[in-house]
This record gives sequence, structure tokens and C-alpha cells, in this order.
Amino acid sequence: LNNQAPEWGKGAQGYAVRYGDVFGRYLVQNSIQYGSAVVLREDPAYYRCECKGLLPRTGHALLSTFPARRASGKRVFAISAVLGTYGGGMIPTLWYPSRYTPLGDGVRIANYGWGGTFAVNLASEFWPDVRRKVFKK
Repeated sequence: LNNQAPEWGKGAQGYAVRYGDVFGRYLVQNSIQYGSAVVLREDPAYYRCECKGLLPRTGHALLSTFPARRASGKRVFAISAVLGTYGGGMIPTLWYPSRYTPLGDGVRIANYGWGGTFAVNLASEFWPDVRRKVFKK
């Protein structure tokens, strides 16, 4: 949508390269995050809130962007999420045109990734209710 890396062109070829970029970024991010979660014994899964109401549940989704759980159930800062998000933003700049840098553009891309994680958490929190009400499932 934003024609990132205009050097890749437009049309079907540009779309294919950008699709491959997004696929590669998520592959890198998830490999780092879930691999390091195993080593660090973190459970990066999202757990829905047992609370009620739009604001408490939205707050839970936002605050759940950063913690993980241990096997004991204790919540800890999700080091694996940080490694995955920033690795998934910085490493892919290696296949970007040379004007892109890991510390500049890679960190910027990773920072947007936190917003994506929050959006996925929101969907995980509210989609079961929406599906049940809309689709009667």
C-alpha cells in the first residue's frame, strides 16, 4: 500500500516481491521468537481476559503485547517477543535495496510490528464473541 522499496517496481512483479518480503519477515520473526521462547522457557501465546467490558479487555490486549508466561503461570517480560520483533524487522533489511539500514529502517519496521501484535491480540480477544453473535457459532 505504501510502495515501500519503490525500487522493486509496481504491478504484479512488485506485488510478488513485496509478498515475498512480508512472508520472509514473518518467517524470520517467528523463527526467532518461538525458537528463543523454547530456550527461555516462555509461553508467548495470548490468553484471553477473564474480565468483562470493552475497555478492560482492550487494555488487557494492549498490555499482553509484552509479557509471556512461564510453565508455573508466572508472567514475565517477553524477551522472545522483543528478539523476534526486532530481528524480524532488522534482518530482512539485508534483502532490501542498499539505502535501507537495519538500525534505521529495520527498527522502524519492528516498531510498527508492535502495533500489529496489538491488533492480533485485539482480534484474539474479541473475535470469538463476534463470531458467536454474528455467525451463531
